[in-house]
Parts: sequence; C-alpha cells; structure tokens
Amino acid sequence: MREDPNPNRPANEKTFFGDNFVRNSGDFQTWQALNLHSSQAFEKGSQVHVQALPSLAEVMYQQYKSKKETMTSQSKEEVLAKYGNTAQQAPDESLLLGQTEAYVEYDRTGRVIKGQEVKKRSRYEEDVLINNHTAVWGSWWSDGAWGFACCRSCVKNSYCTGKAGEKALAESAGQMVKNLEAKAARAAAEAEARANSTLNNKHLEKGDGVWGDSAPADDEELDPAKVKAALQKLEQQQREAEAAGGDERKRKFNRVADDEGGVSAEEMEAFRLMKRRAEDPAAAFTGTDGYDML
Repeated sequence: MREDPNPNRPANEKTFFGDNFVRNSGDFQTWQALNLHSSQAFEKGSQVHVQALPSLAEVMYQQYKSKKETMTSQSKEEVLAKYGNTAQQAPDESLLLGQTEAYVEYDRTGRVIKGQEVKKRSRYEEDVLINNHTAVWGSWWSDGAWGFACCRSCVKNSYCTGKAGEKALAESAGQMVKNLEAKAARAAAEAEARANSTLNNKHLEKGDGVWGDSAPADDEELDPAKVKAALQKLEQQQREAEAAGGDERKRKFNRVADDEGGVSAEEMEAFRLMKRRAEDPAAAFTGTDGYDML
C-alpha cells in the first residue's frame, strides 16, 4: 500500500505510514539521483551501469557533483565581480576615498606632479582595441554617430583602414553632395521643360466655350450660316442612323481629318443644340405641338 491508510490519525498513534513514506526518506532520494545520472551518462556514451558497476557509477556521480558545484560557484563569482551584488549594503564612499596607501601630489592647476593618480575603475572594459584599431570605440563623433577616431568609421565591428579610410569617407561625402546637387538640377530642368511644353500646347489655350458642355466664351463669334449648315448635317446623320434601324454596325465611318481643322465652334454649337438631355423634364415632348404637356 503506497498511500497512508490513516492520514487523519496522529503520527504517534500510527505504526504504518505507507510505502511512500519510505520512498521519500533516508537514502532513497540519493539512490534515485544516482540511477538517473547513470542512465543519462549511458545514453551519452559512457560505459557505466549502476547494477553492473556500482562503484564506478558512484565515483562518476561524485565527480559530476563536485565539478558542478565548482562551475556554479565560479560562475556566481564572475557575475558578482562584473555586475556587483545589490543585496549587500554599499560601503561608504567617504571611507573608500578617505584613506589610501597611494601618495599623490598635485599642483595648483590639478595636475599630478608626484605619484600616480588612482582613477575609479568602471565595471566595463576600458581601453580595449579591436580589429586593428588604434583608438577605442566612441573616440570620434560626427552627425549624431559614434565611431573610431583612427579611421573615422562608424561601424563598430569594422576593421581599421587608417588614413585611407578617412580619405575615402571624405570623398564619399563629397560625392554624395555632388549627387544631391545634380539631382536637384535635373529636377529643376525637368520642371522647366514641363512648364515650357504646357505653354506650347495650343489646345490648352482654348477656353471651355469650344470643348465641353459649357456655353461659348464672350469673345467667340459664331457664324449663323455655319451653325445652320452644321444642324442640317447632324439631322441628316440622325435620319441615316434611324433608317439603318439603330444598328451601330451599319453606321458609316466618320472621322474628322486633321487637315480639315478639327471640330469648329459652330459644329460644337450645333451639337449642343441637338444634344438630348435626360435631366430636362421637357425633353420627352420634343417635336410635339405642346398640348401633350397640358
């Protein structure tokens, strides 16, 4: 029986606590950890078995525990040395700076004339040169970017190129300025060309009196005879379309040649007079004597 048969009875009145009591007390947990370590070591390639070689399994388990404790303590010490321990009370700075064994003399301007000045150390690594650089990262600043003073590079993991890199950076900046100026000049030239082409388009100089549905402009003079002739022409075309039964495939091809001067103002006026407007309430009574409206 694994569970306690009488869990509610006091411990001094019970003689049997169940099998689980034995499993969770004494050396059972240590034996269970030894078996788990042996099985995991065997899966990773170690020739060890807790039943076949119990002494070897015990020795390997003890070595594993000692190495684990050593690595854990070493890692903890490295972390505390690098970042400090905020759980401990910080020492008084006046005591840290008040007494020292180093002897230093200063002049009136604050320069050291005797001894060696002890600077406060930072938790971060200082004066570390990487990738063949002769200056540290952050020794140069330009246009909101940090870099190396030795080659003026703003890429932290880049290799030092020395004076050649500084010269190339200056040439690149100059070329970029030239490219921007050339781009601005091209944009200005294109805008001027578009403005000139717009002024040269004669059809844009014509008012809405010729093209569109608006009335003719005040300065346009229409010839009544030409308007009448255009109306007759449109009426004839309409009669031909009705004779064809309204079939667009039988309508004659009609186009206005460019050499004929295009559509004239009189033809547009005739088109507006003949155009049927759906929004006109009296459009349905066109061609009647007017009594249909009563």
